[in-house]
Amino acid sequence: MRIASTGLAEQLGPDSISAIYATYNFANALTDAGRLDEALATYLDLEQRLERTDSIGPKMLIDVELVLADILAWQGRVDEAIDKNELALAKRRAFYGDDDPNTINTLFVLGSRCMAVERIEEATSYFEEAVERADRVLGPKRPTRSRWSRTSEPAV
Repeated sequence: MRIASTGLAEQLGPDSISAIYATYNFANALTDAGRLDEALATYLDLEQRLERTDSIGPKMLIDVELVLADILAWQGRVDEAIDKNELALAKRRAFYGDDDPNTINTLFVLGSRCMAVERIEEATSYFEEAVERADRVLGPKRPTRSRWSRTSEPAV
């Protein structure tokens, strides 16, 4: 999939920051329009380009991998989505750390996706780590505790 502003990519190069941001915005628009096959192809192209360049940093690559995981899951390709989420989790751990709320959220997402394909042991492991980290980092009385906690005590 070529970016919408092909002239920009030809003028500046496909790995330029401007061309990458244009592609990212184009892929988001395709996703919003429900054109998931085209969005998937565009995000996959973008992922490859981001892996070739370090001019933007890892945040956008992590975001692209998470969106790819969502699109794959929406298409019923949950095992592939889990692979992308695990890749993003490893990068989030390296970039943000194990106790970052976004890293913890990725653990919850992985747990849910593993449950969806009956990978119960993996799901349990992800959920347990997420709850332990969330309790430690966010505190035991965080608003979402009752949703993820092993107990049914209400959040206070």
